[in-house]
This record gives sequence, C-alpha cells and structure tokens, in this order.
Amino acid sequence: MKETPTYRLLLVDDHQMFLDGLELLLQLHDDIEIVGTALNYDSALAKAMEHRPQIVITDLNMPGRDGAMLIAQLKSEMSGVKCIALTMLDDYASVNNAIQMGCDGYLLKNSGGTELYQAIIAVSEGGKYLTPQINMLLSRRAGTPDLNDILTAREKDVLKLVVEGMSSVQMADKLHVSVDTIKFHRKNLLSKLNQPNSAALVKFAMDNHLVDT
Repeated sequence: MKETPTYRLLLVDDHQMFLDGLELLLQLHDDIEIVGTALNYDSALAKAMEHRPQIVITDLNMPGRDGAMLIAQLKSEMSGVKCIALTMLDDYASVNNAIQMGCDGYLLKNSGGTELYQAIIAVSEGGKYLTPQINMLLSRRAGTPDLNDILTAREKDVLKLVVEGMSSVQMADKLHVSVDTIKFHRKNLLSKLNQPNSAALVKFAMDNHLVDT
C-alpha cells in the first residue's frame, strides 16, 4: 500500500521534457507528492499559492523573471517553504545570488536522483544542502571575492545601462524583460555594492572598473 506522501513538491523549469523526466524520477519515491509543475515565474507563483508545496525545486536560468527572483518572492509570501535550485549554473555569482535570495539547497543538473532525494530530506528538516562541487566553490571563495564575481551576468548588463544613463523603462525594452525585473536587479546592485542611490552606484562602478567605458 502506497504511503501517505511526506514531501509536497512543486517543480519549475522552462523545459517541458526536463520537467517530465524530473517528475517521473521523483515519483519513484512513495513519500513524495508532486503537487504541480510550472514553466515560468508567473505560473510557478500562482501554483505555489494554490497548492502550498513544502518544497519548490526550480531552475535559475529562465526567461523573464528568473529562479532567484522566484525564490525571493516565495520566501516573502509563504512561511516555511523550502527552495532548492536545480540548475546548470555553477559560477560563484549565480550561487551567491541564489543563496542571498533564500535558497535552501543548490544542485547541478548533472546530480543524480539519490543526491536530489537527500537534498529534499535535508531541507525539509531545516538544513541546507549544497552539492559537493558548489561546496568547494564557496570554500575557495571564503575570502573577500572580486567585485565582478558577486554580480550575475544580468546584473552586469543592468549596471552597464545604469552607467549609460538609461531609465528602467529603456533598460526593460533593451533587455526584453519587465520593468519590475529591472527594478529588482537595480535594488540588488545597490545592496550588493553597498551604495545608497543610482548616482553613487555609477561613481562606484566607474571607480572600480566594473563596466567597460
């Protein structure tokens, strides 16, 4: 007789075939229930609000609002939800950004099913789980990181446009994202670089050669 599921999961990735395979893999465990799947931020947020999963497993690199933004929003709206990033992104900036947004686990897509299950158990019990490769990356970066290393590729794009004097609306049009997404990245830039406003941010970027001029 099938056990009552212990872990209620929502799966998020912009590739349907990957989602289907991930769902089949996780359904091998009697204590896991997949309450929904989603291909993008908006669908994921709506399904999370409807089904109230305990754990959300999400890709980070998705069109529009990315997985890190989804994690931040879920953490602000759903008390106790756990979020695991399952992604191809293995650079320091992406990992650090996801952790800053509240990520509880970080695995790469070449991880095995057993490791993913271990991560699910770990975060459900209030712990953190980082795949060994990511653990090593963070250990090597335990000192003060280079400023360029703490910015994601998209944040660098936005920073360059801030320096060029573009408005958020102009940036959104150029980068083909929403104005809210641009505002999110601008807020992160101010926080990560510890600057009070856009004028100070521009000066800091120029002084520290963070953008090509």
